[in-house]
Amino acid sequence: MSLKDRIQLLKSEINLELQYHPKAQLTDLFKLLSQSAFGPGHNIQNIDVAYKYYLEELNNSEVFDQISIQPCLYFNDFYRINLSLVKYGLIPVDELFRWFIESSNVICITSESEFYNEWDLVLEVIKQEKMIFNEFEKEMEYLNEIMKKNRFLCHHSEIYKNSYHPHYRIVHERLIPLTIKGY
Repeated sequence: MSLKDRIQLLKSEINLELQYHPKAQLTDLFKLLSQSAFGPGHNIQNIDVAYKYYLEELNNSEVFDQISIQPCLYFNDFYRINLSLVKYGLIPVDELFRWFIESSNVICITSESEFYNEWDLVLEVIKQEKMIFNEFEKEMEYLNEIMKKNRFLCHHSEIYKNSYHPHYRIVHERLIPLTIKGY
């Protein structure tokens, strides 16, 4: 894909995130793109622990983001599936968890160096488009520390968590039934 096409796709991905979540911070964009690049595999060390955490989050969550299914498509075809769809009976509890686990086994060839290069492009797009994020410098320091350690896992910003109540699991597109994609 040409640089021009990549920039256009990246602008679309960023603008869609800011349309859905206007208070998203730089860390939240990083999280979105790393989820697109690497899927949920980095989240799963132990399936039993992941299932326990999933059930705890599901049972303890009362407020959810308004977005039921959010694309994370810049690198690969992943989606954030809102736990509200499970909480309100639209997706069986074990079904979403199965999709999540199976998605961790999807082979997506995004190298760390490719991610780093695209992250540099993200920063260029932000600069070109004159996008403003709260505490940009502080968040850059935090993200640089993460990347120095070759980690791509971070939490949503406090502003994002308090504003949108993100409770979801990352699922690869090919595992989502067509009946669910309409939400």
